[in-house]
Parts: sequence; structure tokens; C-alpha cells
Amino acid sequence: MNSITNELILLSLFFYALGFGTLAVAGFKKSMLKWIIAYAVMAASVVWLTQPKWFLIGGIVFMLFVGFYATLSIGLSMKQCIAELKEARASQKRGDNN
Repeated sequence: MNSITNELILLSLFFYALGFGTLAVAGFKKSMLKWIIAYAVMAASVVWLTQPKWFLIGGIVFMLFVGFYATLSIGLSMKQCIAELKEARASQKRGDNN
């Protein structure tokens, strides 16, 4: 393996690891596993049929997808938390202390 291919693979693995790290922080759900496997099969077939540079592009795209999921997941969690805080304040004003 030449040095350029080796660097591409290492950089790609970095982006995939970054994506999986983001998933670990944002919260991994078992239902996501089928989508990750489908993406892996699709990316592997593209790399196998073409050039290794697509492996790098696949890693970057995976990281972007996971970043979008993490942002969406954290945003929904914050929205739910804010709604619960508002409900607690409204309950406290009504005198419904549980």
C-alpha cells in the first residue's frame, strides 16, 4: 500500500471514529443500527467499485450525518426539558406542589 492510500485510510478512520464518538455522546439507539449497517454496506460497495478517496468522503459524510443527528437529538432534549420547567413553574404558581 502506498503512503497516499495509507493516509487516506487513516484520515477516513479518524472521521468514522469521530462520528461514532458523537453518537456515543448524543445517545445511541438500537434502532439506528440498521441505518448504520445500510450506510456501511453502501459506502463499502462504492469504495470497492471505485477508488479509496471515496472512503474518505464517506467518513466525512458519516460524520456530518451523525453531527446533524446529535444536534437534532440535543435540541429535542432541551425543548422537552424547557417544557417540563415551564410546567413545573405553572404548577408551582397554581399551588400544586407534589
